[in-house]
Amino acid sequence: MRTPLLTLAATVAHHWRLVVRRPAGFFIAAVLLVGAACGTTAGHAPQVGQVSLTVSGGIAGWSRELTVDQHGLARLTVTSGPEPSTGDHMVPAETFTRLRSLVADPAFARLAHEYPAPAGAADLQSYALDAEVDGRHLVTVTYDSVQVPAVLSQTLAVMREILDSFG
Repeated sequence: MRTPLLTLAATVAHHWRLVVRRPAGFFIAAVLLVGAACGTTAGHAPQVGQVSLTVSGGIAGWSRELTVDQHGLARLTVTSGPEPSTGDHMVPAETFTRLRSLVADPAFARLAHEYPAPAGAADLQSYALDAEVDGRHLVTVTYDSVQVPAVLSQTLAVMREILDSFG
């Protein structure tokens, strides 16, 4: 007695034999199998987690870390400066969406690890950006007055906007 599963397997096997007998059918079947086995990244929206910016150095010697979590909660920790402190608040939805879009951009994943300051430069602030995208930490460091790719410049501008919102 055939079970429904055996009947289904026999039907698939029969149709498979019909498809692979024809060259075009074989090609189509091969493409479908490879596509199914490999999956596809078309339409894949990168999963953006926490994004952190550490700003340190400069003439004042401040050190601040801004962290925006995956829900839009921003936390600022001032570890050195006139008034070490910690605070948090929600990032406005439009700003949060813009930040996530920039970090999810494939150009962000291609950023260099460092965009160094010019030789002999002094008293520059450093900006260390760490973004979690699809479980990977994408880290890049730059300094004041350094030419950087547009996606990094725009991401730093959004993070500074959030930083400035703390007053």
